[in-house]
Amino acid sequence: MKLDWNRLRQHEKRIIETRFETFPELPDKYTCYSPEYVGFHSRRFAVLVQILEQLDVTEKSEVLDIGPTYTSKMFADHFKCRVDSLSFSEDEETPFGTNFKFDLNRAQFPDLHRKDLKQYDVVVMAEVIEHLYTAPKVVMAYLRTLVKPGGYLVVQTPNALGLKMRIQLLLGKHPYEEISPEPESPNHYRENTLAELTRYAQEAGFNVVHNAHYNYFNPTYRQNNQRIRPWMGKIYFKFSDFLPAKMKRGLMVVGQNPKS
Repeated sequence: MKLDWNRLRQHEKRIIETRFETFPELPDKYTCYSPEYVGFHSRRFAVLVQILEQLDVTEKSEVLDIGPTYTSKMFADHFKCRVDSLSFSEDEETPFGTNFKFDLNRAQFPDLHRKDLKQYDVVVMAEVIEHLYTAPKVVMAYLRTLVKPGGYLVVQTPNALGLKMRIQLLLGKHPYEEISPEPESPNHYRENTLAELTRYAQEAGFNVVHNAHYNYFNPTYRQNNQRIRPWMGKIYFKFSDFLPAKMKRGLMVVGQNPKS
């Protein structure tokens, strides 16, 4: 299959920047369903949907979504397919598929691997790898065992060299959050560059079919329940479109598990 990455549009209108319903039954530490989180990530979600369309995901496809995230609901609604998940939560059925409990930091210990999981057409690990203290290539090598031959791993993560990080360093401010004492919500341990993430995927055995920087976060929203002035956000976002690629805030790598 020849993938036409030129079809991607970062300002996709089908997933609009709006305020989605909240899910009060979720623990407070999970902000993945909050209106602010969904608003901030709305353009990134749009790119994800288009990526999965490029990978020919249909209602017959099996998708594994890493981490508790709004994308599980989004994929199930959009593609009408089964979406399983891998997270800190106990094994249980969800409205979209089955959740399996596994801490990916344990990927470095083969004896602790879950060996009862099947393989999937697409595994999505979006905004997760930066929260892990285990080497990314070790995590990716484990995830490759969950990808069918010919299937794909899609990774999205913040860019360690984004403009925001550079400005904060110049101002003498630490660009990263403090590591949280909550083991299941540790904030960011380390962010990566596109070159690093591409190399990790290759070392894990994937053929990298797409890797690029993206300006797909929506600064009109913030994730901590505070709205910033819309006009400032729009100006910043528009300005970021013209930045050199290495200064954009997000990045994505798509790796294919070889068929043989």
